Amino acid sequence: MKNTLKNLKKIREKRVGKLKNFTKEERIEINPEIVLGKPVIRGTRLTVEYVLKLLGQGIKPEEILKGYPQLEKEDIEAVLDYAFKRVSEEKIFPLTLQVQNNYENSIGRKHFAPNFQSVNKERARS
Repeated sequence: MKNTLKNLKKIREKRVGKLKNFTKEERIEINPEIVLGKPVIRGTRLTVEYVLKLLGQGIKPEEILKGYPQLEKEDIEAVLDYAFKRVSEEKIFPLTLQVQNNYENSIGRKHFAPNFQSVNKERARS
């Protein structure tokens, strides 16, 4: 097991250099050739989304690190930092719901089958 762990870390370090030199931002990578461009932990195919899902399911960071020995505590911190930044930059736009009195006319009768009749507010009350 220890040899496997050492091998995983060596392989990862070869691919991305010395990990200690990376900032949190640099530990997250977006590359169209890796997992369709989803944000991943650099040097792995573990997506930010997947790690967040594990954390959301109540799995402790220590357990994740045991299951993925090539990761470091700083990688988990980088995932959380990345997610925080994305959510804090999110813009919320209010949506309003409009009820159409005559739905058929709003999109055109031609879109319905010949015998189809929509129910508008007046017909629904009767």
